[in-house]
Amino acid sequence: MKKSLSLLLILLLSSSLCACAHSKLTPSAYQPSDLDRVQGVRAITEQETYPVGIKSVTAILENNSGQEITIGVSFVLETKDGEAWSSVPFAKDGDIFHSIACLIPDGDTWDCTVDLSRFDYSFPAGEYRVILTGYGEGLPTAYFQITE
Repeated sequence: MKKSLSLLLILLLSSSLCACAHSKLTPSAYQPSDLDRVQGVRAITEQETYPVGIKSVTAILENNSGQEITIGVSFVLETKDGEAWSSVPFAKDGDIFHSIACLIPDGDTWDCTVDLSRFDYSFPAGEYRVILTGYGEGLPTAYFQITE
């Protein structure tokens, strides 16, 4: 009886901890029409799939627009929460970005390392996206998965 009760308490605690990780999520501020609107500019991740426990993800911006573009070093990270996207919260002081603008010539790429320790989130298996907010309108977006 004690073993059964202990097991039940452990299961309840585990469930509540998992629920807490997702309760910090807020609905995405972006509509699909806000994303990937600049012809010839796209974002991808270095890999399509990463293992649970990954420490960082690299987003790569490709410029094939026919002109030089400028991007600031800022982004948001979102996870697919059911059918909708939700914003992953930054840890305290994790959302501070340096005021750096990068010039990307036509035909060139720019890499942005997303350090997952900057977020107050456990990153379970699921679908994620990095939205490069420093580009202005068009918001290049790189999608990836984290798997067991």
